[in-house]
Amino acid sequence: MPKGLPPSDVQNVVDKLKKGLHFSEVHSQTGVSPGIISRTRAMHCPELPKHSGGHPSKLSPTNICHATHLLTGPAPTTPCLVAQELSSTNEVAVSSLTVHWAVQKAGVVLFVKPKKPAMTKEHIKAHYEFAMAHQHWTMDDWKRVQWSDKTKINRFGSDGHCYAYKRVGQAPQPHQIIKTHKHG
Repeated sequence: MPKGLPPSDVQNVVDKLKKGLHFSEVHSQTGVSPGIISRTRAMHCPELPKHSGGHPSKLSPTNICHATHLLTGPAPTTPCLVAQELSSTNEVAVSSLTVHWAVQKAGVVLFVKPKKPAMTKEHIKAHYEFAMAHQHWTMDDWKRVQWSDKTKINRFGSDGHCYAYKRVGQAPQPHQIIKTHKHG
């Protein structure tokens, strides 16, 4: 038991903590300092969840769900555009970082879009026929082939990293994969 606090006050503090009151509310109602309230909680009711503190979130659970849907949906968008939409509907200014942190806390993470070759059925058939026609070639045969074209031209946008959002543990969806083409 904390030093100098009567048992009746200890019980009063424990009862108020079990009701779910914050330390500041218990302090204002009982006059006991927040440090003693903290020690009382640690000694007499450690199973109670700790309050996270801080400012209440500007985004409701519905808004977070809507932001998650917009960021991971079939027509993905950016946190900046989601923040603008939420700001206009809620009439509360929301930043893109607020949206990013809220969806990250909800289990949605940012990842680099993987690059995969854009293969059609004709491409796959041509690759198979080429492989079957040249399956018996030796290393010397392959060394005589002249690979002449090493030019890289960006035909479909930047070749840098592109980012997307996905749920934790979920594989990237087809619209979250960058289709690559030969020669750019």
